[in-house]
Amino acid sequence: MQFIFFFSFFLQIIIDFSYYFRYTIKDRVFLCRAFSYFFSTYSFSFLIFPFFPELYFVL
Repeated sequence: MQFIFFFSFFLQIIIDFSYYFRYTIKDRVFLCRAFSYFFSTYSFSFLIFPFFPELYFVL
């Protein structure tokens, strides 16, 4: 149950992330900092990076 919630939540983040990529690079840097702060505030952030190591380059 928690995995389904986590997976749907992560898919929503990807959708929002691809939508915000339409903006300028300055807004992208601000968005990456906001996402890195957002992930660091949650305990399940350690579940994201082992399965998606390419996010290290984004954040």
